[in-house]
Amino acid sequence: MAAATYNVHGWTGRDSRQIPKRSLEVIREMNCDVVGLQEATFSLESGEKLTAGYLREMTGMEPVLGPTLYRAPWHFGNVLLTRFPVLRVRRFDLTVRPFEPRGVLDVDLSFRNLELRVLVTHLGLRIRERRFQLKSLLERLNPLDGRFIILMGDFNVWFLARRAYHKMHALFGFPPAPRTYPAAFPLLAFDRIWVHPPSALRNVTAWRSRDSREASDHLPVRANLSWKADLFQGKGTTPAGVFP
Repeated sequence: MAAATYNVHGWTGRDSRQIPKRSLEVIREMNCDVVGLQEATFSLESGEKLTAGYLREMTGMEPVLGPTLYRAPWHFGNVLLTRFPVLRVRRFDLTVRPFEPRGVLDVDLSFRNLELRVLVTHLGLRIRERRFQLKSLLERLNPLDGRFIILMGDFNVWFLARRAYHKMHALFGFPPAPRTYPAAFPLLAFDRIWVHPPSALRNVTAWRSRDSREASDHLPVRANLSWKADLFQGKGTTPAGVFP
């Protein structure tokens, strides 16, 4: 399977024009099974363009909306797009006041005979925000329940201090972090995909195309994943098979 994370910058490109279709075309060209979006603008009102129905029609994927901020008439926040059936949805507040509202979209998906847990988030700009938000995320993941986990989003940090992120590394290993910002000439690795177990992560790349360089100020990150079934069977009694 393939996963991607993408900060769409309110659907606003490098030319300062808000054209959602450009970012949605980038999502289609990546051809992923799950895609986490940050800084997405959308509407919950019928008759508006950027609704769940519109996202479903344009991508062929089921959208799960995670608003963190309301700026009439639009909502703003995280979105998960998925080709898999949605089992459960949880939305948690990660806001550190008085700073910008932040949250995490925590979704259980059904993939073949497994459950996938996918978390999409966008951490704050300040160190003390991120410290609190990271602690909250790790608390929600502890204890592990044997499910495959994908944690992805814009973490707003380009250097992960080993000590500060010790628990993250213990859970997710040291996945590659390609540079994604700014899109025209990426220098900083803001956008990341973390996977548990770490052995399931096959490769991680920044998605570079003509459209991705123009559609947002961030490049998307795309990852290929596969894992052995016995990693999720408790005692490992099921014969191992690889799920691509």
